[in-house]
Amino acid sequence: MQRVVVSGLGAITPIGDCVADFFSGLLSGASGIVDFREHPEMGGYRLKDGQIPLAGLLPSEAANERFPDDLRRRYDPQTLTVLATAIEALTDAGFDQADRKVAILVGSAVGLRPSIPRMKKSFPAYAQFSSDLLPEPHYYNKNFLDEFATSTVIQAITRECVQCSMAFPFSSLCVSGGNAIILGYELIKAGVVDAALAIGFDFFHPRQNQVFSHFRLLDDAPIKPFDASRTGYQLGESVGAVLLESADTAGKRPYAEIVGVGASCDGYHLVIPDPSGKPQSQAMTTALAEAQLMPNELDAIATIGRGSKVGDQAEGRAIARLLGNSGASVPMNSLVPNIGYTLGASSMMNFIALMMEIRQGILFPTLNVEKSDTRLGKFDLVQGHAKPVNLRSALALGSAFFGSNTAIAVRAPNTQGDAL
Repeated sequence: MQRVVVSGLGAITPIGDCVADFFSGLLSGASGIVDFREHPEMGGYRLKDGQIPLAGLLPSEAANERFPDDLRRRYDPQTLTVLATAIEALTDAGFDQADRKVAILVGSAVGLRPSIPRMKKSFPAYAQFSSDLLPEPHYYNKNFLDEFATSTVIQAITRECVQCSMAFPFSSLCVSGGNAIILGYELIKAGVVDAALAIGFDFFHPRQNQVFSHFRLLDDAPIKPFDASRTGYQLGESVGAVLLESADTAGKRPYAEIVGVGASCDGYHLVIPDPSGKPQSQAMTTALAEAQLMPNELDAIATIGRGSKVGDQAEGRAIARLLGNSGASVPMNSLVPNIGYTLGASSMMNFIALMMEIRQGILFPTLNVEKSDTRLGKFDLVQGHAKPVNLRSALALGSAFFGSNTAIAVRAPNTQGDAL
């Protein structure tokens, strides 16, 4: 069995268009949540009844300026944004493909979505199934459905920066990013590939916001993860990329080693997690068992922490079930108040933030928390200011609609006499 390490990171978020800026924003308490009606890609969108107008949005044309004109004519802005994070992760790792087998794993809850003004202009093309009616620029002359297809991202990555021996675009809703990491880990560990580029992304669209508003999951008050007065959250958009490699062939000192993974799915409800927290706890227990770690050996947990009443209740109870009496000694945090809840990117952004925390030896603070909800358990929720800590072993979590959960256990390099 091959050991699997994290050697490269890439990110574009509402608070930073690279990993370094993203993490600096987390440490400083920055928030990228704005009124999305004022964003140029919304095209004067009018709110529906009860719809929350706030979201964590990327700067307009966040990645386009990095690419020459020929690529900007060939690919839509969303695909270029994903491509930019892939390039950042590969560059960060100093990746030299040579004869190595590489997997590209792209997870997204919804897939690519053009801006509203472009979608409106494209309706005649969609209605008549004619790419000739697409507005300028013509990104995909042969098949306009590629504007929505996740496979378009894989095509861009393989053409522009790395060749792959296998590729897999998929959706497992909000745990898509975490599952991309887990699948890459399993492929490398089994010796199927030497490296895996795992990507998780989702782009904001007000229709998605309308659905979440309908289910009363969103609120226009500040997001307060695990707070006794939490009322809901806002959506966001982000793209994250992680390069995984076999420890034997990685070219640089890794951020961490993945030592265990866990996943569960109980199908409890369409949008409500099992309030007992048992399925989420199962994913965590599975990851720790493979890692041969005891819960009290964890130095941190990167939670989802949406700030919703039912979501935080289930996650809090799951963590309490896992940690027992040691809960107050294991610090945890949430980045949702900084960038919003980013759907298929959420578990990926959690993981990337945790890698930076391990590298820099500091935990970012959770924003807006006034009084932790003690009914969920006794936790060391990092708040107010960043917390220096020696992170040796940690857990990154993810959860999604229909009761899907992920947990990834990691260990810092050079721990337990490691040769990494």
